[in-house]
Amino acid sequence: MLDIGQQAPQFTLPDQDGHDISLSSLLKDGPVILYFYPADFTPGCTREACSIRDLHKELTQAGLTVAGISPQSPDSHKRFREKHGLRFTLLADETKEVIKMFGVDGLLG
Repeated sequence: MLDIGQQAPQFTLPDQDGHDISLSSLLKDGPVILYFYPADFTPGCTREACSIRDLHKELTQAGLTVAGISPQSPDSHKRFREKHGLRFTLLADETKEVIKMFGVDGLLG
């Protein structure tokens, strides 16, 4: 896990539409909240995503960008996003490379 104040490692992952998104492109508009979750469509992860969805307006008004990262495919993310009306980006880390870079692989099963 990163230490407080430690610079986040750069990465590029496909989003729910298959477009490559880099951390630097997310940061161009200001601070970013990255949240890591184990799987689309599971009860806990769905509650978490819907909670973020419900706070999304306030988060963006505060100048924050939100992106979720999990090991599912872009297609799974697209269906999950559409089903639950999520307005933030979901990134597919199918190899768990970025998950490991951030040191959260043990938290995701």
